[in-house]
Amino acid sequence: MEDIVLKAKEGDPEAFTALVREISPKLYKISCKYLCNEEDINDAIQETMYNAVKNLYQLKDSKKFEIWISKILKNNCLKILENENNNLLPLDENVINTYPMQSEQEQVEGNITFENLTKNLSKDEKQIINLKVNHQYKYKEISNKLNIPIKEIRKSYIKNIKKIKTKRLGGRNNG
Repeated sequence: MEDIVLKAKEGDPEAFTALVREISPKLYKISCKYLCNEEDINDAIQETMYNAVKNLYQLKDSKKFEIWISKILKNNCLKILENENNNLLPLDENVINTYPMQSEQEQVEGNITFENLTKNLSKDEKQIINLKVNHQYKYKEISNKLNIPIKEIRKSYIKNIKKIKTKRLGGRNNG
């Protein structure tokens, strides 16, 4: 891959296309860890590709291309989450019920929403996931906010994130 990166840095569009083909599945998996819907995932990947093309000349070590582009993707995913967070209501008794339900068209198209992924979780479990993923609270902050021991917060989060990942992968658990 290092040779392809060097050619892409020199401006070879075919080399960059080959890089995109090779790295896209990895970028998709990374963005799935941060984002919950295909539109956001695709937006993050597209923005990452744009940033990579624009800034490839700044990459000092071609061996570190995957790390470099993964960091760009992570930052783009966090920007999308931050924009979503600006639209979220503050935590209160009704916060879980404020997530929009899927429309019939979305259900037919198979889009996955927060509500769909968490429908079998308790209110506290949903709040833990929401605070940790969307608001990026630390376990201790969640524990203080919900008056639940930190050990239970951590255990609930890990258990339910695994369930959600399995559900997102259609029942396959790839770690």
